[in-house]
Amino acid sequence: TLLKNIGLNLNLAPVSDVSVNPSDFIYNRAFGYDAEKTADLSSYKDIEKNAWYYNALSRAVAMDAMQGYSSSEMRPNAFITRQEAMVSLERIFEVVSKSSKSSIEYKDADQIASWAESAITTLTNKGYVNGYEDLTVRPKNNITRAEICKILDKAIAKIIRKSGEYDMTDVKGSVIVLANDVTLKNANLEKPKCLSTTAPFPLEYR
Repeated sequence: TLLKNIGLNLNLAPVSDVSVNPSDFIYNRAFGYDAEKTADLSSYKDIEKNAWYYNALSRAVAMDAMQGYSSSEMRPNAFITRQEAMVSLERIFEVVSKSSKSSIEYKDADQIASWAESAITTLTNKGYVNGYEDLTVRPKNNITRAEICKILDKAIAKIIRKSGEYDMTDVKGSVIVLANDVTLKNANLEKPKCLSTTAPFPLEYR
């Protein structure tokens, strides 16, 4: 229900893999970032400017949801692994863990790439990621649509769709603002993280 409220299309196969291709890439739809905010993709040699997914991919890069595998390679048809997705989500939410040690000792922690260790630890400590029942996190597995939706559902605490003043005292998590003239009262800027989207200004904190 929460994901439907932010405009995420759930008419999808929950166990299917998520690819880099924006037809699968649900972050843009989940966060509703301004369609005018785009990135220059000319350095990526495997991206054609007339590709049908170009604009969506450009927005995903602009919101820092996605980065290339190198300065010249994006691999637009590659599947996204769990550790890649967690790095992407850490960037979007800009969350920080108070501890460098994971609250869950994953049995396959040695399989986590060095560049993904911080993201997986942070999302685990925040309670957004819990791994599997066998205490593995399976970082190299392709992430599924259902898994992405579960993480987003845990991370997003509140959605604001109307103008007005909102008390953030007891809100823990990320807040998505989908309206103009919104004031967040008693907002701790480290809790919640406010993701201003579509028409977020003026947005005030008190």
